Amino acid sequence: MISRRRFVENLGLSSGALFLKPIAESLFNRAQGAAVRTKRVVYLLSGNGMRRDWTFTPPEISLPSSGWDPVLPGKTSFTWPAMFKKLEPYRSRALLIDGLANQMPGAMHSTGYGALSCFTAAGGASNEELAAPGGITIDQHIAKGMNTAFKSVLVGVGPNKSVFASGRERPEAAITDPAQLHRALFGASASDTNGLAGGNRLRQKALFDVYRKDIARLTRGLATSERIPLDRYLEAIEGLDQQARLLAGLVCPAPSAPAAAAVVEDTLEQVVTFANMALICGITNVVGISAGTSKSHNHFPKYTRALRDAGLDPAERDWTYGHDEDSIVRQGMTAVYNYLSGIFVSMIKALEKVPEGDGNMFDNTVFIMLSCNAEAHHANHEGWPMLVVGNAGGALKADGRFIRYPHKGSSKEYRGLCDFHSTIATAVGVATESFGKGGSEPPKGVLSELLAV
Repeated sequence: MISRRRFVENLGLSSGALFLKPIAESLFNRAQGAAVRTKRVVYLLSGNGMRRDWTFTPPEISLPSSGWDPVLPGKTSFTWPAMFKKLEPYRSRALLIDGLANQMPGAMHSTGYGALSCFTAAGGASNEELAAPGGITIDQHIAKGMNTAFKSVLVGVGPNKSVFASGRERPEAAITDPAQLHRALFGASASDTNGLAGGNRLRQKALFDVYRKDIARLTRGLATSERIPLDRYLEAIEGLDQQARLLAGLVCPAPSAPAAAAVVEDTLEQVVTFANMALICGITNVVGISAGTSKSHNHFPKYTRALRDAGLDPAERDWTYGHDEDSIVRQGMTAVYNYLSGIFVSMIKALEKVPEGDGNMFDNTVFIMLSCNAEAHHANHEGWPMLVVGNAGGALKADGRFIRYPHKGSSKEYRGLCDFHSTIATAVGVATESFGKGGSEPPKGVLSELLAV
């Protein structure tokens, strides 16, 4: 048997080397009979809160006006929330979780980096004004334990995108320009600062042609049974090429020109497509999506298409406000979260097409959706509603349960959001019991009722 290193070196790959090397190594493992189960995680954060007293909490489960009763180890018989309707086909592989505390005084409209770090802003500044992060966020903590070309791929939409950090006072920006993301992931020859129009599109087409030739060369070095997964990767490349052709008509030819994407959904879907491609190709195992995070006033995206699809008028009002008495905003936020659920669905369906081990890539991936402002527009952050989809290769007990932890104000047995982050890190192979130590809540270890082992 030749070594993995020699196998990859002998491929003679050209410009597509970074793109194809992880695929080649995966196929080498498969050819040698080794199970390939790379674990991945995707975080999606939205702003303006995820209201538990609107549609997050199923009607079969009571929600007292002050505090709440724990729902442990969880219930599986309930009406699936309308805000996640598009994900209902995956409910048997999902979890709805509430009650985890991560209190941050003074952050009524956003905790900024605090949602993923569990630290208040550095220097005592306001989290919601995007002050410097107080600590590393869980996505970057996990990424440090992954051996990939890109430690993570962070994308977003909206004026304020920074909810990711590699350490105290070390923010990690989310990329919001599809052309910039494409350059970063797939090579400078694909595009330049003038976008993907005109001559740039010709250079990009040439790059995809190189990818195709490299795949053909790789295919010749494999037995017939090992060639089958390459068909899926080639399909993914063809899909990326098609997406880029569409992108060529959406990105303006000069940097000074306005963005050509008609609505914010166009941009979000484009950057998510490329981020998901990075997962499929093994360029990264960690994706972060910032969908209109941070202070909601004047910064929350207007999801025009999502609102119209729900029969709402995007111009009717300021959709950044989510107060209790506002039934119209309730409808709007339900529509927004259902739209974001569709983002997850599109990513999951693409991963399901790629074989991995004895299943597919989705089998080894976990998706997490939460708000950077916990449970409301004016939040106390004493409970943190969230959605989890996928079981990280069987490490998580994602089995359709609704779970609610004890209320911090009424029980010493309460748990912090930091413990959830430790649990996810452990599930994807970066084990820890103390993420967020020194932050807003004391770590108590992983949440055993979420782990399969």
